Amino acid sequence: MADARLKNDILSKLFNRFTYEVSALKIEGGIPNTFVIGAVKIPEIPQGCEYALLVNENGVAIVGNDYSSLLRGYFSMLMKIRREMGKKELFIDPVCENKAYDIKNRMIHLCVFPENSLLEIKKYIRLFAVLQYTHVIIEFWGMFKFDILSSIAWENAFTKDEVREIISEARALGLEPIPMFNSLAHASGARSISGKHTTLNSDLSLYHLFTPDGWAWDLENEDVWTLFKEIRRELYDVFDGCEYFHLGFDESHAHNQNPYLKERLSYYMSRLTKEVQSEGKRPMIWMDMLLPPDAFSNMVGNRHSIKPKDECVKIINALADNTVFVDWEYSVKKAPISSLIYFKDLGIDIMGASWFDIENAGAHIDTISAHKLFGYMHTTWHTISSDLPSIISIASKLGASLPVWENESNNQMILSVLLRAVTIEKVDYYSCGWVKNQIS
Repeated sequence: MADARLKNDILSKLFNRFTYEVSALKIEGGIPNTFVIGAVKIPEIPQGCEYALLVNENGVAIVGNDYSSLLRGYFSMLMKIRREMGKKELFIDPVCENKAYDIKNRMIHLCVFPENSLLEIKKYIRLFAVLQYTHVIIEFWGMFKFDILSSIAWENAFTKDEVREIISEARALGLEPIPMFNSLAHASGARSISGKHTTLNSDLSLYHLFTPDGWAWDLENEDVWTLFKEIRRELYDVFDGCEYFHLGFDESHAHNQNPYLKERLSYYMSRLTKEVQSEGKRPMIWMDMLLPPDAFSNMVGNRHSIKPKDECVKIINALADNTVFVDWEYSVKKAPISSLIYFKDLGIDIMGASWFDIENAGAHIDTISAHKLFGYMHTTWHTISSDLPSIISIASKLGASLPVWENESNNQMILSVLLRAVTIEKVDYYSCGWVKNQIS
């Protein structure tokens, strides 16, 4: 007996996979935001908690504050399913769990590269949901087929219908998707070390849309602003009902080294964030270019900073007032992270973003928890296939429930079990696990 929204194909298949394909889930009626097996009484949610989970001899009961909270309780329950050595039967031990996460917004940033298959992206998103993240930022590196301009996508880019599949699955799993499109630098739609350019390798006559090095958009060109509006409109359509839009805004060499473009940066960033705000979305931006260099010279992001400090503050003050700032710092391994506190003291909704390093992630999480910041973001970039096992420790640090036998094994084994569980499709050698080949 459960919330009718749980009666969907993906959740039924995940239940089947987490029970080793020996059990099936059938939902008949129920109360909103609840999930009940047997005759157990639905528990109350203590104040400040997201969900309550009760397991006793009468069965299982989960109640959440909303659908997404219910799903996090549901995934916690799946993690508690176990078998005893020498037996085929499955068990859940008695438990009374009331979950209050220290950090409300637990986001993860996922890049979609031409090397990623649709199945691979689906597996990652299912994994993020099972590990009880709240949002996934999806950044298409030339991998979204826009109607407005075909040249800003590679030939093997995902269609809108394929992306809608991803969005639909994420929401069914209680994970809110956020679209991202770099609106300053990274305009090549490819990593700088590759020498590739999504648009110009396809159509060199479109050079006027970019700065001379091709790395940033030419925001002096009104055609670019028109293109951006249509790009956002198409993404809003596919990410129907999204609350946020990530604009990027990091690592622009031209806007740091060209005096005229540097002076114009305040106008560009103000106009872009306010356009997104007027479209009913909360803009999100990276903060490395707005980190005062004199005060934070040891920070990784500082090498991209606009100088001097008063110029950084001028730009910050010009942005849309509902902008969410994301400060990525990959070298700091001890809390508190001073740049996060600096932005908070400016009255900004600030998120700290780490890469896969566990100490680096821990420093962010500890700082965000202690200072009650807006949230945490785990960035994955191009190393997700090699660094993915670290997500287990990071998710645990964020308060995620893991398999009950986690202390008897290691991150690689835990990850392999979870990926097998979320892979509901039949897969070949190259599609199982998290790397395509055992031998390079």
